[in-house]
Amino acid sequence: MKHELFDSLWSYLVSNNPNELISVEKKRNIREVIWDKINGIDDLIKQMEHDGVPQITIIEVCMHELTQDFIPSRYQYISEILESEFEDMYLTLVETGSLTYEICNLIEECGDVFNSFSFSVETEDDVFLEYAIIGTIANYLGD
Repeated sequence: MKHELFDSLWSYLVSNNPNELISVEKKRNIREVIWDKINGIDDLIKQMEHDGVPQITIIEVCMHELTQDFIPSRYQYISEILESEFEDMYLTLVETGSLTYEICNLIEECGDVFNSFSFSVETEDDVFLEYAIIGTIANYLGD
């Protein structure tokens, strides 16, 4: 089961937070970090197994717990803004295979904006945050 959780968390991070994989890998082996997170919920897994909870439910509950530190995703937030507000550039980045790379750069570029708005589930729908991110992206792209 832990290997399935590892694979699921890895896939989640690749799809939703590749920037986290890159930044963590600079400091520590990402595989160790993922295993540490999984081992950190070992008591939860054991309790649910003891209670006879079906494996699919255990995995769902554990994935919810494991992904909390990665929600909301700055990567997904910027990707959605790029796609909706800078569609031509977005398509060019997709075609050239550099979308992930540039979104990771934009996450760093927009870091102060995200921090000043305390980017979180509660603030991700703030229209002023969106405008500030759009402005920062436009400056970055030279628009």
